[in-house]
Formats: sequence, structure tokens, C-alpha cells
Amino acid sequence: MTGSIANTELHGERPPKTSSIPLIHRIYAALGARFRRKRISDFLSSFAVSPTTRILDIGGSLSFWRGLPVQVTVLNLDPNVAHRVADARNLPFADRSFDIAFSNSLIEHVGDYQDQVACAREIARVGVRYYVQTPNQRFPIEPHLLVPFIHWLPLRWRKLLVRLTPWAILTHPDRRTIDELLSTRMLTAKEMKQLFPDAELSSERFCGLCKSFIATRR
Repeated sequence: MTGSIANTELHGERPPKTSSIPLIHRIYAALGARFRRKRISDFLSSFAVSPTTRILDIGGSLSFWRGLPVQVTVLNLDPNVAHRVADARNLPFADRSFDIAFSNSLIEHVGDYQDQVACAREIARVGVRYYVQTPNQRFPIEPHLLVPFIHWLPLRWRKLLVRLTPWAILTHPDRRTIDELLSTRMLTAKEMKQLFPDAELSSERFCGLCKSFIATRR
């Protein structure tokens, strides 16, 4: 299934009134939107994407591509935001089924390092070319909790501190949401090179620091 379909984190739900969203989240959303706009613009340009280019978005959402003249199949575990439901570690497609395999902020969420190996292998297998973006583990601000250095601490410490973060205080997450977030495993440059040995590795920068990595095979 394909379609011409730009990322809202709300996945089709009615947006809340701006005044009801905490200021820190509005700032983070604005910064995130800026990075996403530049990211998708650079991707479309550097890969010379045309309306006939077959793209597989692994772990994305339909809204990310809305209004763009692209042919894309979106795969996600959530059927409400995707064309296909499947596990990124075991993609239901033949080798090189797509011109480009695209993955934006997914691989840090698939599990431990061996799960990430499986995900990287599948991305490289199904795409003639690929584009993979992920946060830098050594960037000092944890991108989900919006707290400096917490992701560098042992898991037992993070479990104790997580409810004191701005994210937890403002959103009142349940235990399942916290556990899912704490299972995030961000990657270093060395690990990205190991996962994608045939890729060119570049970086997105914020305030002079490497915020995230982008692995591309063109």
C-alpha cells in the first residue's frame, strides 16, 4: 500500500489547545518541528526523491509525509498511524523491495543492542538505499525527559529519578509509559558505524554539539 501522505506527535488525534500544553513541551515541540522540517528537506534533496521513488518508512507515521509528493509505505506497530503493522526486526518484504528504507528516531526504541543489530540488518536488506536517523547518546540532554545527563546514569538510578523530571511532573505518566521510555537505548557514533558499516555517517548539531546521527547509503 502506498500513498502521498509530516509528523505530528498526535497521530491524528485532535490537537489540544495551545494554552493547555506546558511551556517546556511547546518549546521542545517547536525545536523538534524545526529539525524534522530540515531533516525531511535534506533527505528529499540528497536522495533526489521523485514521485516514483518507492520509500519504506520503518517506525514512522502517515502524518510525517502529509502533503509531500512521495510514494511511501509506512510501517509501524500502531495500526492507527501506518499502512502496515510489523516488527522492524523482521520486515515482511523481500530483499531490496524499496528504493529507499527510511527510519527516523526508531532504532533506539527496538530493544537491546542485538535487537538493534537485527533492525539495522533489515533496513539494509529491504532498501537499495537507506536513511537512518537516531539521537546521539553523548548529547548531554536526554531528548525524551528533557533533563541533562540522566541517560548516562545506571538504570536503577534513572528509575529513582525519572519521576522528578519535568516530563514526569508535567505529564504524570503511568508505570508502563515510564518502563517503555527507560528501555530506550541511544547509540554512539562507534555503534552506528558498527550497525551500518557501508553507510556514510553525518550529524545534526545543536549549539555546536552533535544532537543526532544520520546514516545514509546512497
